[in-house]
Amino acid sequence: MPMPDPQVNRPAVPDPERARNLLARKWAYLLSGVTVVSLSREELDVELRGVLGTLCESLRGTSADTSPAERIGGRLVGLGYVGEPGLRCTLDVLAKGLPALPELQAVDRLAERVALTLGALSCGFLLAHERSVLDQQEIMHLSLLKAVRDAQWHLKESEARFEEVVTSSASGIALVALDGRIVRANAALAEMLGHQPGELTGSALYDVVHPETVGVLREAMAALLDGGKERVRQSQRLLRKDGDVARISLTASLLRDAEDRPGHFVVVVEDGTELMLLQGELSRQALHDVLTGLPNRQYFGTHLETALRRADPVYGVTLFHVDLDAFGMVCNSLGRRVGEQLLIHFAQRLKAVMAREKAMIARFHSDEFGILVENTATTPDIGTIVRAINDELAEPFFVDGHGLALSASAGVVHRPSKGIDPVELLRAADQTLRRAKERRRGQWKMFDREADAEDRRTQALAVGMAGAWEHGEISVRYRPMARLADGGVAGVEARLHWARPDEPAPAHEQCAELAESTGLVL
Repeated sequence: MPMPDPQVNRPAVPDPERARNLLARKWAYLLSGVTVVSLSREELDVELRGVLGTLCESLRGTSADTSPAERIGGRLVGLGYVGEPGLRCTLDVLAKGLPALPELQAVDRLAERVALTLGALSCGFLLAHERSVLDQQEIMHLSLLKAVRDAQWHLKESEARFEEVVTSSASGIALVALDGRIVRANAALAEMLGHQPGELTGSALYDVVHPETVGVLREAMAALLDGGKERVRQSQRLLRKDGDVARISLTASLLRDAEDRPGHFVVVVEDGTELMLLQGELSRQALHDVLTGLPNRQYFGTHLETALRRADPVYGVTLFHVDLDAFGMVCNSLGRRVGEQLLIHFAQRLKAVMAREKAMIARFHSDEFGILVENTATTPDIGTIVRAINDELAEPFFVDGHGLALSASAGVVHRPSKGIDPVELLRAADQTLRRAKERRRGQWKMFDREADAEDRRTQALAVGMAGAWEHGEISVRYRPMARLADGGVAGVEARLHWARPDEPAPAHEQCAELAESTGLVL
């Protein structure tokens, strides 16, 4: 009879290269639909496949080096007219696709590293885009300067050329007299400032500059007249006709006549509002959790440092490290989507509980959250806050017909000293949470300095055990076992002995417990 094929029922092993190629193809397809690039579809596939390989290699690396992602952001700008739609498309595809790649499933803290990588990619994109805009302004200036110089020799021809450049340009352009009076302004500049075409002619340039920054512009124009600079570039605020402020990038240069005497200023204005809004949104995404919208650990750590400095000397601050009990069980049994809905619900419940307090709530990772409360005379005690959180979670929350009622455990550090390192404070809260979860669900524990010191000593022993075994400090000793009847030797008991230089030897029972906790089975 034929032998059964052992390969028939073996589960298929995911092909990392195939999954990456599919993601690159999807990226290329979506990107080509919202941008204009100089590559064919096949060439774009190959280009993005290489880019994706670089990103995956960076994410698998042991160090958190984000420079490859920054370079990739600049590379995207070089593909052609990618712009904001292309960046948004790229972030959307990679934010969903990278965590799903089989080759990255073993990466530790993958979601956090993907978020940092995408933030670095965005920064590289924005820097390259800004350089591109500045290069375009530089080219425009050179064209304008050439047109004005030619006007000295071919007046009619140069006037027609200058008229075409000024009229058709999407940038605001103004010809300004040496005393600051606007001689000519194109329609684009008038539109930026809410004026009708021609209304700016004859007015003073400094009258449309914000009072807080007009002095900086005056000094820059004086430096141009003195010959100290060939051109100036500034971020400025201009006043619109309706009273609003337009944030712009302003570049000014000095035009000279045939005898090299100062004639006029040429001022080019680029509206930076849209870019600033995009930068603000990207900055917000880099500091907030995508799923819950809460601040992430990086933002929380920065806020914690500030809050410690300004803490009330009497009431101080309180740090909660909160963990959602049995979250892994929910995800394993009901699926990741239900788990994500539960995290969103938990975040909303935490905000509801802390609504009356001056508190920041952040999602650290997975099912762990941080709460920093800046205490006042009316702040509830710690037990009341934890009970309120668990009372909120006790109300069943329904997802796809499943009623979920869970609990949360918390490690609490109350009124730490102002000089404590925020990283050490977060570690203390995390370790206290681990001790709270040793008992049962729904519990909280206050930070205990002596217990924490003992835990750290025990953990230091545990992590040093493998090296001690390698160096021969740990050995097995045998103790005879006597029969009670006649006192004869019935056998021997193997016991661990750790000869620590200048330190007392731990008992056999402690050595066995440490070896088991670290996976070092002897």
